[in-house]
Amino acid sequence: MRKIYNFINMLVVLIAFSCLNSAFANITKLFTGTIGKAAVVMELEFSDNHVSGRYYYQKYKIDNDLDGQQLTDGSLQLAENQESADVSKPDMALQPNGQGWQGIWHGHDPKQQKNIAISLSPAIIPAHLPQYKLGQGIYGLDSVYDRIRIASLTLHPVKLTHFGKYTLQWWEEPITKISSFRVLSGYTKLILEKINKTLANQQFYAINEAIGCLSGMQSGGMGGRGYYEQTITPTFMNNQILSASIETNYYAGSPHPNYQLSSININSKTGEELHLEDLFWLAKEKPEDWIKYRDDGDRVNYDYEDKILAPWLVKTMTELYPSKIDTLCGYRNPSNWNYFDWYFTPKGLYFGTSFAYVETPCVDPDWSIIPWAIVNQHQGKLHLNLP
Repeated sequence: MRKIYNFINMLVVLIAFSCLNSAFANITKLFTGTIGKAAVVMELEFSDNHVSGRYYYQKYKIDNDLDGQQLTDGSLQLAENQESADVSKPDMALQPNGQGWQGIWHGHDPKQQKNIAISLSPAIIPAHLPQYKLGQGIYGLDSVYDRIRIASLTLHPVKLTHFGKYTLQWWEEPITKISSFRVLSGYTKLILEKINKTLANQQFYAINEAIGCLSGMQSGGMGGRGYYEQTITPTFMNNQILSASIETNYYAGSPHPNYQLSSININSKTGEELHLEDLFWLAKEKPEDWIKYRDDGDRVNYDYEDKILAPWLVKTMTELYPSKIDTLCGYRNPSNWNYFDWYFTPKGLYFGTSFAYVETPCVDPDWSIIPWAIVNQHQGKLHLNLP
């Protein structure tokens, strides 16, 4: 009986502690509705009497930031896209209406002030968000707000190309202009579905990043002068490997524009994405002795790159390209080969480099390729003999 009594006391304490914590926790709520006749999706986060959030017009998809307060009568006073929000002159005033909100939007530009009606209701979130009409699901986005937006996008077919025997259909999203390809032939139906799901995932993730960049410029007072441009280029395809390079140039209000090289590498036999250690490995020990992954797929450490791979790349690139490596770029410094991306080419395995912004011209030279003959001397976990 004492054990039961102690257990009940403990349970009461835990419930009270949980309720106490929830009272001080931020609460995020999602709404759909209209501003005037335009359909919108809005996310509001409540913390004490402070309210922040964002919303987008379904037609344009670009976020408008909100910041303000909840008054004692429950109403909201919200300023829109202001670095220093003046809630005494709100752009949006909302009154509670059951579980939703109603009110007016009038903007902060005195020359264009209009009272436009707002009506918002709690968003009905389906158990499974809609899938893209070709069958590729939407992945990699934690925010339901973002996923609902991505699910509402329409991709337009823009061209057909060929990479050897493989036919590629290119699709473009009209707002961000982010385009990518799907493979139509050259593999079995099951493998095509898996490959195209991975390619769709990458494209939708890039679209979301582009929208985030453009939204940040809009809300940060930059007048929408940001940009996000991405080019994906297939570089190698056969019955074992599909490789593509991804170059991204963007500016979202940071001190300078940014350039990033990434890649997508897929096992053509399984449709699964590949890690470098699956194909290429230098250490005497097994990959799992050096490289650990968290449950979310991110790496725990980069000791292998620091201690083995980067020094080997400097030595090998020096032997292969003596006239290329001795430049002002510092290609002999292993630290510039630590944070790289890689993909396959017809000549071999390409490795990119990493430099500070002031040395951008040194990033990712076009010559840093390890030939197939050397790659096959250092096979990874899959023991593939390439090409």
